[in-house]
This record gives sequence, structure tokens and C-alpha cells, in this order.
Amino acid sequence: MEKFMFIKVGLIIIWCSTAAIIFAQDTTTFFPWVNDNGQLCQINSAGTIQYNKTLTEIKYPSYSIEKQLEAYDNNGLHGFKDKNGIVVIEAGYEQVGNFQENFAWVKLDHKRFYYLDKNEKPLIDFTFDRCFDFQNGAARVFDKSPSNGHNGFGYIDAKGEIIIPLQYKKAFDFVNGHALVKDQNNDWWLINQQGEKVQGSCEGLSVKKNIFSLENN
Repeated sequence: MEKFMFIKVGLIIIWCSTAAIIFAQDTTTFFPWVNDNGQLCQINSAGTIQYNKTLTEIKYPSYSIEKQLEAYDNNGLHGFKDKNGIVVIEAGYEQVGNFQENFAWVKLDHKRFYYLDKNEKPLIDFTFDRCFDFQNGAARVFDKSPSNGHNGFGYIDAKGEIIIPLQYKKAFDFVNGHALVKDQNNDWWLINQQGEKVQGSCEGLSVKKNIFSLENN
């Protein structure tokens, strides 16, 4: 299981002569890292490194989950009910995820994974080797289909469009607009939701095994 902690987001307000412009700059959510000397440290979304000699373990930051529907089981198959216990989607799926941000991932009859809405309409025609819950408008997906140019983890949006190519060996969900990913060269990066690497986030740094759990990836 992945371990989580919650850290509040900082807010910076900048005033200019013509209007008030508010920038939500997250500099207090720290992602796990360890430098090449084996020192535990953390890095925020601005690429700032924070060392702490007292750290024995660094946890991946948490995010809130608000389930719109509750999963239920019927003879080994799964569906969804609303908060009043009324069945919205009949139990007919081998596996299901959390229903949040209007979608849930499902697996049907030993086949591949895909997303559906409350009307059981698929979000996207394409299916994946593995799907994960939507969070902050994006969902992590995994697929290895050379014919489609897929070679690992990537991200899709609520329109069913691939916003970050499926190209990473490992990937985490986005938290406050940033996610930790591992490329095909085994290098770790902090990226934003445009797939851009945070400047300075990986200079001389690497993620070591057992610093935090990767079991769910």
C-alpha cells in the first residue's frame, strides 16, 4: 500500500496597479526524494530541495477522495449505488475503482480496463492494461500497445484525451498539480499537468528503492 500524508497548500497573493492577480503557488507540498549520498530529502513543486536529518521515512503527499457513488458486491461482481443505497449501475463488473469526478474505472470479464460514467457510457473507446482513479481532472493509466505508441504510464483527462503520453515506467497521481514519474532511462522527474519537468527538480537527485512504496504502481 502507498503511504500518505496531508500538507496544506500555500497561497501567494500579488497585487498590481491595474488588478489583483491571485497565484496559487504550491510550495508546501513536498514530494519524496533521496540524494545520491543516500540522504532523505523532499522537493516541492518549485524544485526547492529540503533536507531533514531526522527523517527516517518520507511519504508521498495525500489527496482528498470524494466518492460520488459507492461500490457494492453481488456474488463476486461489482456495481455502484448512490448514498441512499439505490442501485445506479448493476453489479456486473469483475473489478471497479472509486467513482469520483464523474467517472470510475472498471474491468469486465477478464478483459482490459476502461472508464464509464453514471449512465455506463464509456469515456473513451480505447481500453487499457490498467486504470486508476480520477484526481484533479486527470487519471493515471497504464498500457503497453506498440501499435498505439503506448509504452507505460501516462495520463488522460475527463474528455478521454491523452494529455501526457503513455511513456513512463512508473508514475504517481497528481497532487496539487504535480506528479512524480520515472522515465525509460530509470530517471525520476517531477512534472506538471502539461507534462513539463520542474526546472532543477532532478539535478543530482534520484529516488531509491524502499523510500516509499511503489506497490500500487
